[in-house]
Amino acid sequence: MNAARTFSRSLQVAKFTGSSAWWVFVVAQLMAELAMPPSGAPVRYSDASYTPMTSVSDVTGDLFTTSNTLASISIAALAVTVIAALAHAVIVRRLFACVVIVIAPIVGGALILWTLDSGVGDSPRLSTFAAFALVLLGVAIREIGSRITTYVHG
Repeated sequence: MNAARTFSRSLQVAKFTGSSAWWVFVVAQLMAELAMPPSGAPVRYSDASYTPMTSVSDVTGDLFTTSNTLASISIAALAVTVIAALAHAVIVRRLFACVVIVIAPIVGGALILWTLDSGVGDSPRLSTFAAFALVLLGVAIREIGSRITTYVHG
């Protein structure tokens, strides 16, 4: 009885940690993109010939720092998600489920990172709707992968 309870508890902790870290990754990555100045660089780097009368570059610099901080949080959260997926896979001990559980957050996260890096802002390589669909696809890939144990264990 104790082994079953430990198994169940460990699985719950791995799932909770993975889900929490995943959503921190997604939200932090989206917020990092929103915080990025329009040109992708602070005004002091993008247009050296223009010197504003006010402290605009300080505000933009703060946006740049905020964007970098959020991007760092995002990558750290993705790493925690993958580590939690590895723990989840070790607990489950089913080969197919293990592969899907570990690969899903990597593929989903990579798709989201690529999509948001493709420049949805000033000079987009993707339309807004294509970016929207690809981010949702990345989320769906991870969510389906994390729920594979439900179908394996019943």
